[in-house]
Amino acid sequence: MFNYLKELHTYLFTNEMNTFYFDFETTGLNQYHDHIIDFCFLKEPKTTTPSDTVFETDEYCFQALVNPEQKLTAKITEITSITNEMLKDKPTIEHFIHSIEKYINNKNTISYMIAHNCHGFDQIFLENAFRNNGIQPKQSNLKYIDTLLLAKKISPNMFSYSLKTLCKYYQIQEGSHRAFSDCIALRKVYIKLLEKLNREHFKNTYSINYLLKNPYIVYDFLYNN
Repeated sequence: MFNYLKELHTYLFTNEMNTFYFDFETTGLNQYHDHIIDFCFLKEPKTTTPSDTVFETDEYCFQALVNPEQKLTAKITEITSITNEMLKDKPTIEHFIHSIEKYINNKNTISYMIAHNCHGFDQIFLENAFRNNGIQPKQSNLKYIDTLLLAKKISPNMFSYSLKTLCKYYQIQEGSHRAFSDCIALRKVYIKLLEKLNREHFKNTYSINYLLKNPYIVYDFLYNN
């Protein structure tokens, strides 16, 4: 029995939930000293499951390159194909962060933020960017879902849980270490995880579209069960 009644109660009073897939590319892996160079937030549409092309529109996608105010290493350029030349005239994260907060956080909306290794990487970068710019989002309105933890919980015997491994396992084209393409791959992996979750734990109680539109069910399974 899953205890998502509390989340449901909040939802009934706010009348809206949003789901976002998000990803950051950065100057390195240190969440407290490295800087964002590329970000993307994809918003799950309220209608039926869309094609990938819908995420190329401003309504469902907020993405940008970011000037980190430091030189990239050759290794980061090799991984991301982002060069110093591409970033030198771009705005810094301070230019974007208020728009990001407005895009994902509304006092009448619960936003479920989905990322791979969310708690160990992307969530930290996002919250650091908020904190460093004097933004204090209402935390009860932001709920994070880590697909790394979800994959471990429903497939405990895999040798690796990297997004690359999961893409290969589910025969999904992996991202190119650019924020937009990684978010597209992330969403496809998340849907595959939902299919397995629904089949093996929920006994096909829900449609996948229903789980996409009601992320509190997945959140409760992952963190409260």
